[in-house]
Amino acid sequence: GGAQAQDDVWVTGWIGDGALGLALALGQGPAMPPALAAAAEHKFRLPQPRITFGVALVQAGLATASADVSDGLIADLGHIVEASRLSTEVLAASVPLSAAGQAAIAIDPAWLARLLTGGDDYELVFTAPAIVADRIQALSQQTATPVTRIGSLTSGTGVRVVDGHGQPLPLPQPGYRHF
Repeated sequence: GGAQAQDDVWVTGWIGDGALGLALALGQGPAMPPALAAAAEHKFRLPQPRITFGVALVQAGLATASADVSDGLIADLGHIVEASRLSTEVLAASVPLSAAGQAAIAIDPAWLARLLTGGDDYELVFTAPAIVADRIQALSQQTATPVTRIGSLTSGTGVRVVDGHGQPLPLPQPGYRHF
């Protein structure tokens, strides 16, 4: 809940492989090259949480808020903006996707919504002042953890995802629901 208006929103790694891997393991995924399917399934079965990067980020005091991406990027980013009483707009094309995720969307564009909301990625979504972007990139290099800026925070409420034309991307739900 410590995020501030104008903070940047970042994610580690690639988003959507957990959901894609689960769908493929259940025989419900798109027909894709076996190597890509195997890579996504592996990420689902054996996630690699970004512990080293997360610890370094905290020790450096760079993040104002963070969450793991376990319930889906949009849901977990939603927790940050709700707790911080802010909003954000995410350009869907800025969200980093693996080769398997890109292949799924090429086969069926509806997969984009599933990748953004599916969960089980165990990547990090975090916010930080724009002024520390170079330091975040340096931590990325030091820990061999890819990071991508996907948006910034503003006043308001909620997470809005837009396509390349600035149009809202319809998402059936923001992520996994705990009952």
